[in-house]
Amino acid sequence: KDLAVAESASDAVAKSDTSILMLADFPTIQKVLPDASVFKNRTIINCSTVGSVWLLRYATCQIAPHETKELDSLVTKAGGVFVEAPVMGSAPVAAKGALVVLVPTDFLSCPG
Repeated sequence: KDLAVAESASDAVAKSDTSILMLADFPTIQKVLPDASVFKNRTIINCSTVGSVWLLRYATCQIAPHETKELDSLVTKAGGVFVEAPVMGSAPVAAKGALVVLVPTDFLSCPG
């Protein structure tokens, strides 16, 4: 397949049917993707953490439940599909490429 180079995170989302977010926190998501209109007709999978996952000495994706609801609202109001998919694992598990992503079954049964 052809690969496209994106000039920004918003450009990458706009060029993709599905995007996986694994950013440090909700303010970072807001900073990187300030215009919710990029979510229109896109599936956004937010991979937050369950407990503490440490990769490269930094905790990844610690988003509070109320922030997840706000992100869900931003995506769906813009006409996109939001999926919360928490990630479980530790640095050694991540180094082996064996993190566990919890994806809801209703998403797995979606067409496309």
